[in-house]
Amino acid sequence: GELVEEPMQFENENGVVDYTESFYNTVGMLSKYRVIWDIYMNTDVYVYDKGLLKEIRHTFNADREAEYTRFVYNEKGQIVKKVESEDGELFETVYKYNDKGYMIHDGEYEYIYDRKGRLKEEKSEYLKKTILAYTKSGQEKEYTAKYTDPTGYYGDEGNSEAKYWVKYDKWGRVSEKTKLDRTTNEKSEYTYIYENDDKGNWIVKTTYVDGEPSSRIRR
Repeated sequence: GELVEEPMQFENENGVVDYTESFYNTVGMLSKYRVIWDIYMNTDVYVYDKGLLKEIRHTFNADREAEYTRFVYNEKGQIVKKVESEDGELFETVYKYNDKGYMIHDGEYEYIYDRKGRLKEEKSEYLKKTILAYTKSGQEKEYTAKYTDPTGYYGDEGNSEAKYWVKYDKWGRVSEKTKLDRTTNEKSEYTYIYENDDKGNWIVKTTYVDGEPSSRIRR
């Protein structure tokens, strides 16, 4: 069946409870994402073809027409173009790769690799992520993220830096993540608990932040 993430609820300044819902297909890919606040509801439906995301259909119950995001791939299955409709206009993003087939630009982020072909850095106008260490199996083990707000819209909150440490379980799933906010020196602990069926396939994933449940995905 479909995977469903239990709704995340938020209370706005007017005391109205807003919430989000996420739905996943049987192979764990996002199939629907819904945001509901007050009397409004936005829904994104994800359409796949042979495992590749081909289109995201955006619908609104407010006074707006439906919109879409479409993806074009090359013969290697790499995305080469994204076309987005918004307010009757079309916006196009082109993706670039190096001679080894690694993506080096996606219209917003630039990607830099080390000699082993592992991602070393990704950066944009707003974010610079630097990977400091990998596990023996090639998964990110330690990295930093620096956020910048060139517009100044978010004030001091828009400029911050954090360091992350990641641990995995024996199946290669993220089991723990530690975040150290270098701006405030605050530390947050993320824990991911999986419940498996008799065959070892996970059927429930629960995320805890500093010991408190944050979200839960059920199969």
